[in-house]
Amino acid sequence: MQMSPAVPVASVCPRCGADFQCGKELGMNRCWCAQLPRVLPVPDEPARCYCPACLKLLIDGATAKPPAQST
Repeated sequence: MQMSPAVPVASVCPRCGADFQCGKELGMNRCWCAQLPRVLPVPDEPARCYCPACLKLLIDGATAKPPAQST
């Protein structure tokens, strides 16, 4: 009997509800998110990860410089 390969389960973004694939769930050594700036903690559970679009928005917000204040 031949076993079918395991189909990776899609993660669901907690911010927008989009389905996406975690690189670790796909069998990669590192997820796609490891290539982005590390300004947010990476959770151990893929189901708690953000989709690429939301993670990029969150990173952009975390790294944005506050507007200059006039005196």
